Amino acid sequence: MNTMIWKTLASKLILLLSLLFVFAPTAPAQTEAAVKNDPAATWTSPKAEHVYGFPEIKPGKDGILTLSADALTFTRKSSTSSIPRDKILAVSNGSDRVELWGTTGQIMRMIIPNGGGLAAGAVLHHRVGMLTVDFVDARGGKHSAVFDMHPAEADAALALFSQTPVASAPPVEATI
Repeated sequence: MNTMIWKTLASKLILLLSLLFVFAPTAPAQTEAAVKNDPAATWTSPKAEHVYGFPEIKPGKDGILTLSADALTFTRKSSTSSIPRDKILAVSNGSDRVELWGTTGQIMRMIIPNGGGLAAGAVLHHRVGMLTVDFVDARGGKHSAVFDMHPAEADAALALFSQTPVASAPPVEATI
């Protein structure tokens, strides 16, 4: 009886691992080295997800994030929104570990018998890069926008920003 359970568990784990390799995110074509070779390059993330904060775009929407010499632009099929490059104050990147397939992945892990879900959980997690952009709106208010993307794409965007820093706004003089 024990061997039958282990064979079932092993077959389900093999199935999950094969699905992981089929649906695993691929490395982006544009790397940090490519950005360093062309200082006037335009950076693009074809699969960026807007988490929150970008003007006129609802949270959770997917699109193309592009950084050019003039602006940071988020393009969707139905809309486009931009922030002028001189309004961007700071850019940072980070990462977060998330479970593949979200809630569906959690339910799949619960179905696997005899603690096999713990083993699958070790494999079904992946890293997501987060790009945070701090900017000033047209009325002078400071805001932040966060995007999820492949970690290497977030690193490449940060490299491009660091090569061509945005000139800071002149200090405001106080009137008495």
